[in-house]
Amino acid sequence: MMLAFFDMHKVSQDAYILVKKFNSLNYSYGKEKVPTINVAASRDSTVAVHFSLVNIDSCKAIRVGTSLQDLPSKSVQRQVLPSAKVNEINTAEQPDKVSIMS
Repeated sequence: MMLAFFDMHKVSQDAYILVKKFNSLNYSYGKEKVPTINVAASRDSTVAVHFSLVNIDSCKAIRVGTSLQDLPSKSVQRQVLPSAKVNEINTAEQPDKVSIMS
């Protein structure tokens, strides 16, 4: 899983980090609260814009909407790193247990 996770985020290395406005519900654990959705955005040397969204609530699917009207993009692609269980990992016996879905 770590390699798949790294593959998804390597587009942000040496990229320009974009300022973003994002509203998220909070995830609570005891007295602690953090945004349920974590967002990162960057623009690489080819001017491609990359968004990374992570839902930290393993028990609840969250619908996310965005407006891309101010971006000079002509296409949109997505990648998802799905898993049936939050603690699943890739092993030598099952190297593709958790893999990127395009």
